[in-house]
Amino acid sequence: MNLLKYWDRLRSSFWFVPAVMTLAAAGLASGIVSLDRSESLAWLHRLPMIYTGTPEGASSVLSGISSGMITIAGVVFSMTLVALSLASGQFGPRLLRNFMRDTTNQVVLGTFVATFLYCLLVLRSIRFGEGDAAFVPDLAVTLSIVGAVGAMGVLIYFIHHVAISIQADHVVARVGEEFVDQVDMLFPEHLGDPDGDTDPEEEDFDAVAARFSATGDRNRSTVCLERDGYLQAIDAEEHLQIAREADLRIKLLTAPGDYVIAGVPVAVIHPRPDDETLRALRKGFILGRERTTLQDPSFPLDQLVEMAVRALSPGVNDPFTAARCLDRLTSGLVRAGRRRRPSAVRLDAEGVPRVWAPLRDFQHLLHRACDGIRPHTAGSAQTIQDLMRMLATLAGEVRRAEDAQAVREQAAALVRVGRDSLTEPRDLERLEGLYAGVSQTMRIPAEVD
Repeated sequence: MNLLKYWDRLRSSFWFVPAVMTLAAAGLASGIVSLDRSESLAWLHRLPMIYTGTPEGASSVLSGISSGMITIAGVVFSMTLVALSLASGQFGPRLLRNFMRDTTNQVVLGTFVATFLYCLLVLRSIRFGEGDAAFVPDLAVTLSIVGAVGAMGVLIYFIHHVAISIQADHVVARVGEEFVDQVDMLFPEHLGDPDGDTDPEEEDFDAVAARFSATGDRNRSTVCLERDGYLQAIDAEEHLQIAREADLRIKLLTAPGDYVIAGVPVAVIHPRPDDETLRALRKGFILGRERTTLQDPSFPLDQLVEMAVRALSPGVNDPFTAARCLDRLTSGLVRAGRRRRPSAVRLDAEGVPRVWAPLRDFQHLLHRACDGIRPHTAGSAQTIQDLMRMLATLAGEVRRAEDAQAVREQAAALVRVGRDSLTEPRDLERLEGLYAGVSQTMRIPAEVD
């Protein structure tokens, strides 16, 4: 799990991909120059389009390419910073991470830096002189020319990519895809359940602990972490294995995305384990300075909500971007509503309940999305109707009565906002019609409590 955290951190950095490409360019320069020195491969120099100039000419070519590449690398870096600045102002600072994770930006920057270093290393291998004293790495110089031409194509694509990447629809789509991916990955059908067709009996942790020991709280222990931070991931399989080996019952008090304070319990364990087991359990909690999408479907959801709220602010007043955010929220919430509800209890291979985890189910995601957007929809007939359409779609897709009731409650709250803030009768009529459709789909009377 720590490897996933570090890999995610590397993907979000600007230096990793350019550094790898630069090292590869250094190795390529050394290898191609070695081929140029090899007498057994002299026939390669007679191939068409291979550079056959003088040392002075080769030096000029490499110097020109290297200076051009480092100049363009500076331009690329400047354009990236401008794009980051625009994204921060328009979509929110928390979305900068999405732009920094963009592999295209990293590869483009790495292309120019790597080509620059390649030319420098090839340049130093040129020997000036007459006759056999002179040495020109013809193959390496030819490859540098090919690389320069390719870099120009990369630059053109980069300009196109930047123009696309700062468009609102593109940004919303990328975050929406992350949200859907998180729902697909983190709402498993049978985590810790050997039989995926039936739900395990969700027996209360306290009841299980009392049944296994008469000492009650005296035989319990808590897991506290040693520093503050956001809980980025929990190694559920590791906790399950430790609990089985040590015959423990573990109740998790936090979920990925929560902020953890040093010394505040993140889990309760029964019976009391030894110190070595406690240390092993602590390693299963991955902390960081910021939230990530490793195991936190609420994070991309919150990003979509943030973009929608910014779009609805008086200074922006862009209900169309808010509508795109609602579309993407609908995609993820529909999947969560159709999915078999994840169990709070995780069983080992023998069917023994071992770990109790906080539920981050459909209702949690629905309330988080609607409660974040609804207060900002007052007076916007289009956004209120779009949000009600989202609820109508969910009403026809959810599988559980409690989820349907949650949708109904959100629809009732939204229609109250509409009745209080909309003054145009036609807008109210459309809203009432949509609300009636929500209730009819769930077969719940369309009444406001």
